[in-house]
Amino acid sequence: MRQDEGFATWIFTGTVRGKVFSVQGSSHLRFGADGRVNMHCDYWDAAALWRQLPLIGAPVRWLQRRFSAPTP
Repeated sequence: MRQDEGFATWIFTGTVRGKVFSVQGSSHLRFGADGRVNMHCDYWDAAALWRQLPLIGAPVRWLQRRFSAPTP
């Protein structure tokens, strides 16, 4: 990793129709010579959020089971 960059990990939490959800992620930050952030990229699993939401959670969980590799 370069000296002008870093990573921050975080947990995004919220509530939809009374159901609490949380998703882990990280942010890649690169800083300019003036010390300000000049590049920011978030990494997180959108399906991890969708699985927890009302209405779309059940179909996403079904799709995930349908397309996952079989366990030995």
